[in-house]
Amino acid sequence: MKLKEDLRKMHIGASLAIAIFIVLSCQRLPEPAFSYAPTENPEAGEAVQFTNESKNAATYNWDFGDGGSSTENSPEYLYQEAGIFGVRLTASNDSGEESIVQWLPSMNPPSWVSLSSGIPIRWYCQRPRYGFMTTKPTGRM
Repeated sequence: MKLKEDLRKMHIGASLAIAIFIVLSCQRLPEPAFSYAPTENPEAGEAVQFTNESKNAATYNWDFGDGGSSTENSPEYLYQEAGIFGVRLTASNDSGEESIVQWLPSMNPPSWVSLSSGIPIRWYCQRPRYGFMTTKPTGRM
């Protein structure tokens, strides 16, 4: 009887140890998220500050969409040329990795652009704004 009771206690203890190990080793996948500033009409040559808002992550890999990258938590990045760039943040932990991509608004050329004569001109072309006009319904489609 004593042996049977000892084996039963060992089985319960081993099951408890396995359950605790499983609970401790199950880590959630990272949840990548970020914001950036300035958010409207950044210019080429102007620094963009990226703020990492990820959860459950240990390491980060940034791809800025123009060939540049970083492993910093919240990097600052300088785009040298105008364009539209997809920024990818990959967040990793022991359970794996997840990525998110956000498209920066169009990077405008610097606020001055030199003509071949060397005379600086202002850049007046801004991002287009979209909206809808509504009118009174006519009852027809």
